[in-house]
Amino acid sequence: MLYRKYFIVLASFVLGFMVGFVLKYDTIIFQLLSTVATTLPPLYSTHTPVPPSQQQDLRVAPRNITLAQLQSSYLTQIHTAYCEEHKLLICSPAKSASSESLRWISRICNLNISNPYSDKRTPTVNKLNQQGVVTQKVLDWFQGWTIITVARDPWARVVSGYYDKFWQQPLLHKNPWACEVVQQVRSPLSSSLNCSSNNIDASPLQFNEFLDYITSTPDATDRFEHFSTQEFACPQWLRPDFVARHESLEDDFKHISQVLGINVKHVHPASAGSMNTTLERVKKHFSQNCTNVERVRKRYSVDVERFGYNSPDCST
Repeated sequence: MLYRKYFIVLASFVLGFMVGFVLKYDTIIFQLLSTVATTLPPLYSTHTPVPPSQQQDLRVAPRNITLAQLQSSYLTQIHTAYCEEHKLLICSPAKSASSESLRWISRICNLNISNPYSDKRTPTVNKLNQQGVVTQKVLDWFQGWTIITVARDPWARVVSGYYDKFWQQPLLHKNPWACEVVQQVRSPLSSSLNCSSNNIDASPLQFNEFLDYITSTPDATDRFEHFSTQEFACPQWLRPDFVARHESLEDDFKHISQVLGINVKHVHPASAGSMNTTLERVKKHFSQNCTNVERVRKRYSVDVERFGYNSPDCST
């Protein structure tokens, strides 16, 4: 019993000493931890890892991008945003955390924006173009600024796009172009649909019908942007400095912020519940259908190869 009392006293002393040490030297400890964190290579850097002293030189190295390339690409549309203060560009395709990416860079620019698509202050590159023509200023940014792209698992992205746009009938009322897609897929049976009416009489697309649509439609802007390849939205010739992942967005943005020396509030990506729902839906639509797995792999092969994603498990 006596030994037990001595042990409790000793443990209390050691614990008190440790707490006191941390409180006294908290600033030094924090600096040491920050130094270790910022010297780690980026989680998904597209460059070969290099010493921290050389990373900045790599990031500002000029790119061989032409006005013609930018003008003919989708880069200068709404999903590419900028922060002039930190010389930073971020390209995030639709259904690849584009909303949160726009919020993140808006916070870097000290803008409190909740809905980046409706807020006129959202710093998207397309607002700088003159009558749809890319300016020399924008070209210079793409040549020398730090560029981040965001990637997402193609199978999860397809499922997310389907449930976001097509799986419920009311969505046809909100998005007339979704009604037009129904016409296209089911033509001529649906040719009589009046897509401008609030009383659209059409059942939602089945998932296989949706796959028919995306696998037979080439990459394009406007209505098809949610289902074009990520390569189409953020081409590899950008030579991005970092590729953040939808699956680890919060950690990736934290790390990139540390490497760039930017103090910004943490991002709040899709909740764990939302992510789990998407994973369950991926399992539902692909685990028993290897044909559909292959259809998506073939349609988005450029994204699968570029970003290194693996096909979901399936059995026929």
